[in-house]
This record gives sequence, structure tokens and C-alpha cells, in this order.
Amino acid sequence: MINKKKIRGFSLIELMVALSISLVLMLGVTNIMISTKRSYHVQNDMGLLLENARFAIEFINNDLRMAGFFGCSGQTPAGVISLAGADNNGANGSDVILTSFVDANQNAFSVVHAAPTALNASPLQQGQANFTVTTRGELYVGDTVIASDCGSSTNYTVNAVTDTTVTLNSGLDKTYDNNNGQSYGAQLRRLVTHRYFIASSTNGFSLFRDNNPIGDPLDTTNAEELVDGVENMQIRYGEDTNGDGVIDQYFNSDNVTDMQNVLATRITLLLNTITERSDREPDTDTYILDPESSAYDPSDDYLRRTTFTTTVKLRNINNKL
Repeated sequence: MINKKKIRGFSLIELMVALSISLVLMLGVTNIMISTKRSYHVQNDMGLLLENARFAIEFINNDLRMAGFFGCSGQTPAGVISLAGADNNGANGSDVILTSFVDANQNAFSVVHAAPTALNASPLQQGQANFTVTTRGELYVGDTVIASDCGSSTNYTVNAVTDTTVTLNSGLDKTYDNNNGQSYGAQLRRLVTHRYFIASSTNGFSLFRDNNPIGDPLDTTNAEELVDGVENMQIRYGEDTNGDGVIDQYFNSDNVTDMQNVLATRITLLLNTITERSDREPDTDTYILDPESSAYDPSDDYLRRTTFTTTVKLRNINNKL
């Protein structure tokens, strides 16, 4: 038989101690789970922000490096703007920048006379307005094309285009060939004009790109939304003011004396996360986007923000560097 006097359970104090220990352990596990989840969201948000920043900088940098490239001659055709800017025209007082260059992509429209041959073998003869092409690429009626060789370059307008032929508004002003014996030859290529600006979008603010002139209104209807979460963009132009091939000072576009003397551009972007902070802590910081301008103070929302700055050498605007 079992001796009932030897049967003992937990006392109330022991139960309370056990419950307290369990509660502490549960609180610890809960805090770890909350911290882990919060860290995941922070890392995920910042990872997306960094990825957006890389894309935005890459888009702008690639175009800036191509700005002013119109073929072998290095001359800007009359009526064509290689580089232009507008201060405080975009959302949140951001700047606008425009670049122009010929489309050098492999699959783009082109009529190329690349190898050195006799003058009469050139496909770009004086007075010629109709051309046979293997691909039209993104060429459309009304587009501008640049005819160039190592001597000069001139712009023309496309009057008609099919999959195999292109007709210009007038005949070529001269025969374009391998001028001065250079192997670069002559080219007829589409003019690319890209204008970058910041405007409102479904996710706050985004970096947009269109092909309109620098002074046209910023309309996102026909613009291409490149990267979301770009809240502000400030641009400074490094100008060689005395012709010695060295940048003397960085100016905003309104204070640049001659864009042809600009050797580099400095781009500063302010990006924000798309989702709000899980801790609901408002962003009360101000951001210095440019040393020569006042600090930018965004709305005290729950987004995280980071600035990115890059300086781009202009390879074709001015070849003194």
C-alpha cells in the first residue's frame, strides 16, 4: 500500500516561482522574435533602397558619359544641346538634367561607313536623302538623326521610315566618309535625348525620364518611371573657367558660364524606403544635399532616408581632362 503521508505536491510558492521563470523565458523569446523581425524589415528596406540607388545612379551616369558624343569629329551639330540643366524645377526643389548623344547600341538604327575605302564607296553621299537599312531600331518619323565623320556632323529630321528604308527631310549637305584617313568612317545614327527629373508617383516620389526639351513642363504621362523612392536630386557642374583643363568650381546650372566648359557633374540623390518603419519613429532629420544650398527637411513621416553622391567625368563635352 502507498503511504499517503509521503505523497507531496508543489507548494503555492513553488508554482509561482515556476510560472515567473516561464514568463521571463517567454518574454525573452518574444523579444528575440520581435527584434529578429524588426531587423529583417530594416535590412530588407535598406537593401531595396540601396538597389534603387544603384539603378538610379547607373541610369544617369551612363547617359552623362555619353553626353556630347556625335561621332568621330567631336563637334556638336548646330541646334543640338549636349548638356543642359534646370535648377529647382522638379518635385521638392530638385534639379533637372538633360543629355543628348547618338545611339551607339549594336541593334540601333545606323548607316555606317566604318572601314577606310575610296570616297565614292561611302553610303553617305552629298544630296542623298533615302537610305537602305537592315534594322530601324527605335527610329520613328520626326526623330532627329546625326550624320557625322571625323570632319563634321549635321542633324537631320526623319520624314519617313519603314523596316528597310529611311527618308530624311533633306539631302546630306556633303559626302561623309573616312575623313582624314581615319578608320572610324562615317555614321548616320539616331539622336538620343534624355531628360531626368523627380516627380510624384504612386509610391511617393520617383526618378523619371523623357525626351522633351529642358524647358518643357514636367509631365509624367508620357515619361518613363525608372526608379521609385527617389525624393530629391541636386546637380552641380564642375566648370573650367580659365581654360587650363582643371575644374575651378562647381556651380548650379543657372551659374554655369558655358556648358561646353563643364568637365564633370556631381549628382546627389536622396532616396527613401517604400514602406514605413515598424517602430513608427518619425524622421525628424534634415539632409545636406549640397554644401552650397540649404538643408532639405522632408516631412516627418516614418520612412528611412539616405543620400548618395557620385561625380561623373564628361568624356565628350570637353576633352581637356
